[in-house]
Amino acid sequence: MKNRSFISVLILAAILLGTVSCGDTGTAQTDTSAGNDTVTEAPEETKLSDTLGKNNYSGADFNIYMPSQHDYEFSEEQTGERVDDAEYARDRKVEELLGVKLNYITEPGDWSGKDTFNGKIKQSVMAGDGEYDLVDGMIAVTNMIVPDGVFLNLMERDGLDFSDPWWAKDMDKNLSVAGKLYGICGAGLLSMYKSSYIMYYNQKLIDDFGLENPIELVLDGKWTLEKMLSMTKDITADLDSDGKYTENDRYGLALDNVNMRGFHSSLELPVISKDASGELEYIGFTERFANAVDTWVSLSGDKKMVWCTGGDGDERDIRIRMFKADQALFAGETILEVEDFRDMASDFGMVPQPKYDESQKNYHVQIGTGSGMYFIPKIVKNPEMTVDVMNAINCISMEDVVPAYYEYALKEKFMRDEKNKEVIDIINSSMMMDVNFAFASTMGVNSNTIYMEIVNNRSDPASTFEKSKKRFEAGIEKLTETFEGLE
Repeated sequence: MKNRSFISVLILAAILLGTVSCGDTGTAQTDTSAGNDTVTEAPEETKLSDTLGKNNYSGADFNIYMPSQHDYEFSEEQTGERVDDAEYARDRKVEELLGVKLNYITEPGDWSGKDTFNGKIKQSVMAGDGEYDLVDGMIAVTNMIVPDGVFLNLMERDGLDFSDPWWAKDMDKNLSVAGKLYGICGAGLLSMYKSSYIMYYNQKLIDDFGLENPIELVLDGKWTLEKMLSMTKDITADLDSDGKYTENDRYGLALDNVNMRGFHSSLELPVISKDASGELEYIGFTERFANAVDTWVSLSGDKKMVWCTGGDGDERDIRIRMFKADQALFAGETILEVEDFRDMASDFGMVPQPKYDESQKNYHVQIGTGSGMYFIPKIVKNPEMTVDVMNAINCISMEDVVPAYYEYALKEKFMRDEKNKEVIDIINSSMMMDVNFAFASTMGVNSNTIYMEIVNNRSDPASTFEKSKKRFEAGIEKLTETFEGLE
């Protein structure tokens, strides 16, 4: 299984890993070569989790510290809901496999709660009490205290193989700085999937305006920024005829500034990247970036053609209501929002954010910075146990929990279009995380917001980059020096 795409295994997990061993039909066969009725039993099925280490920790408590906003990542009891029950069963398997007792300690851990959440981690490390065996912190929040030296370097942990398919692909390459890595995402983090930025489309409006099917466009590789925006141009309307564009009107596109950051990734517009030697570098202003800005500005016309708001709270609720009321052709949200659209009268579907153009090889789905990420506290009482539990939770989640979420919760429970299930697999296989998102708060520079800021403000991209150059270069220098100084 080594070096196989993280996501390709997720897509096949429910079909392959849980049913038959590699290359086997899973049925008994009759051997007639000797002219007798000897029955040869098929080999016992082998799951990837069968290869996990089986160290026994004699009933030791294992404490996982995580945001209360992500309490859907575990279940303390069986509820009859497929994902909850898969999580419950996973934890019992981990406990039996390794002889541990899993305990989840939750604390509000979003941006507004960052000081308290991160403060408890630092207090625990300073006190040397080993209270937390593993931290599952939001990417944008807990990465902020990496410079404080409170976590172990994962590159030096025996037993962590980043090519194991339950770890998000290439995170050791994408997120390591100065050869060091302190946080990683894996299949045990349901928040990683739910927080990813995607687009929803309203099938009624597609039909009413005689537009192309977004699903077919994605499957044909023709779902591009220009195509998406060109489909919105005749949609916006002043429905209440008051001469204003408000939440009571219809728009071609409704999204928030958080979701809009994902276009940096979907259009391949990195501001900071890695050179051939693995060093961080400032990409700066490019022709591709200029064209992406020009496409958005020219096709979206007046800024009122796009309903773009801030992030959470009331503004989010307004966008959800608008989309459900057929007041937006496209809505930029996260996968989590599919749960809000379950009772929507009109049919809808989900697609990835668009490509730059048809020559771009792949779609890219940006993992939201509100996703969880695993960190090991520096004074953890038993690093070997923590690594074993990390591997077990994420491996078994890949086999059981993720298929339950994708195959049942998304594909069966929420999606109404059979072909949309194919696109869900594309979304799944396209998830990514890079330095522009993981370390923006750590560097003190928003390298993942500049596209959004330019198109929203209709500012000149060249001069904006020129003004920001020193700030971005200083951020890179700060992050690199910080990591070089860490153990």
